[in-house]
Order: sequence, then structure tokens, then C-alpha cells
Amino acid sequence: MFGSGGGDRVAETLSQRFGYDVPVLARIPLETALREGGDAGTPIVNADPASPAARSFEGIATTLSGRGRGLAGMQLGLTPSNRF
Repeated sequence: MFGSGGGDRVAETLSQRFGYDVPVLARIPLETALREGGDAGTPIVNADPASPAARSFEGIATTLSGRGRGLAGMQLGLTPSNRF
């Protein structure tokens, strides 16, 4: 439906541009339960934790929870300016 390989191409381009690895975090399979849960406000990881989509989201959470915060919340010594 959406084609394939686009996320990999974007990750590769960003990795080259920034000079460090920008990984694809996951490939989420499109499932009816995922769409229905999104419409109803019920996360797939609660509604069907064994589904491939839920396992993909769990993998993302595990990967991100093991990383440092990076620059999030750090003062960078920059001052906003209205001059452009």
C-alpha cells in the first residue's frame, strides 16, 4: 500500500548527513486490530499484546528506554531571537 524501503532510505540519508547512525526503529505491520484500536483509543499493546504490531511497538519502547536522553531537557546556551 505504501511501498517499501522509504524509511530505510530516509535513515540512510540522515545518517550520512549527520555523520552518525540514524536507525529505523521498527516496521509496524498494518493490521485491522491496530486500526480499530486506534479509532477506539485502545492501544494494540493492551488489546492484543501478542500481535506482530504490538510486538513491534514493544520493541521500540525497549530500544528507546535503553538510550540516554541525548539533548532532551539540556540547556544549549542558545537565546531565541526575533531577527531573521
